[in-house]
Amino acid sequence: MKQKGTIITLALTALLILAGSLVSVSGAAPASGFADVKVVSATWYAPDSSVQVSPNSSYVPLFVTIDDTYLGGTNYQNFSIDLGSSGFFSYSYVNGPNEPYADYQNLTFPTSANSTSHTITLEQLINISSATPRGVYELYVNVTTNLTSGNLHIPFQVGVLATPQISLVNYFTNPPVIYQDEKYITLNAVFANTGEGPYENFNVSVSSQDFTTLTAPYHIPYFAPGSTQNITFLLDAHNVTGNSIITINYGKYSAEIGLYIHGHDSLGISSTLGTLQPGATKVVEEFNITNVGNVTMYDLEIHLLSPSVISIHVSSSDPLSALTADNVTIGELLPGQQATVTFLVDVSSSANIQSYPAQLVIQWYANNSQQQFLQVYNFAEKVTPTPVQQIQNSFKFTPLNIVILAVIVALVIALIVVASRGRSANRETGKSEKKQPPSLEHRELPEEKK
Repeated sequence: MKQKGTIITLALTALLILAGSLVSVSGAAPASGFADVKVVSATWYAPDSSVQVSPNSSYVPLFVTIDDTYLGGTNYQNFSIDLGSSGFFSYSYVNGPNEPYADYQNLTFPTSANSTSHTITLEQLINISSATPRGVYELYVNVTTNLTSGNLHIPFQVGVLATPQISLVNYFTNPPVIYQDEKYITLNAVFANTGEGPYENFNVSVSSQDFTTLTAPYHIPYFAPGSTQNITFLLDAHNVTGNSIITINYGKYSAEIGLYIHGHDSLGISSTLGTLQPGATKVVEEFNITNVGNVTMYDLEIHLLSPSVISIHVSSSDPLSALTADNVTIGELLPGQQATVTFLVDVSSSANIQSYPAQLVIQWYANNSQQQFLQVYNFAEKVTPTPVQQIQNSFKFTPLNIVILAVIVALVIALIVVASRGRSANRETGKSEKKQPPSLEHRELPEEKK
């Protein structure tokens, strides 16, 4: 009987492979003292289903119908499904880790008196490994009975014959032309499952050293056969140019796609500033802007950002011009072309004598770019003192000025003392000359000349 059952099993397996069906049914397992229990059918997803199953499937219900043709009614038996030794199947833990599989206990087959069928259907949730090769596998129904202490190990076959076939069929970016530092680029990837079976737990992610991925990986629980999936990722380009590779990981597959990152080029900027003094008005600040790259720049916007004590000059006859005074626009700037931008600024009378940080911010578009590129020119606006303030600053009582002043005072006092002593000496000399006695020198009298 055992040899006969084996022959039947092999014959059914061959017919299963030829017919391309999902599940094969094994023969009986009679034994002395046991009920004549055999597997009638084994199907995936439903008792009468013909749906195929594929590798990498989870929580797939397996329905096994068993028949007792020898005993009935009073024979209580326990049944469970054994997943065999292939290693490609595992139990889905529906009842917690301590109850990994369904254990049907105290089942009673219908008796012939109340039913023409002596069958009972068992159900077990099963996981199928993604590494499972296409083929037919042998599982078992374990049976225990109260008639004896022995057990039955009834084989049956199931097929894993439907395999998914996932491929990346298309991809595109928006915008189609990508520039360095460009933000929020959309990468659309289209996948198709052209196989016979579903792909469960389909995960998709992207990676690249030249882009930052802003979108988390996708997890698709069930990718049906004959369907497509359109996946969108948001990317930020790094400050690099040239050929770039993006790796798309999908399921157990991966693909590399090539993109080219164009340079948006940059500006050469120089400045010439007028004399900034407290209270000054209409001071000229001039900037020379040059396109130093080889890509035309469009719709340039130039903004001057100064501290609060330095403001764009606004004519009293047109106060509304203050709304746009710090925004100068240029339609396009060809490669190598230079433009001069001039601002008139007023300096507050309360401005301190110091250098203030300022910025010239320039934004522009490149051809086919959807976002503006930006370059910042940092410079200093130096406020210098007026002539009056310079004089006032000279007389400020700083420690150094006090020392210098003390030295000057000391010198003045010394000069005064020296001059005073000189005058005193002169006076004393005059007085001494007046007090001298008449000279005894003989002088000839007029009469003596005769």
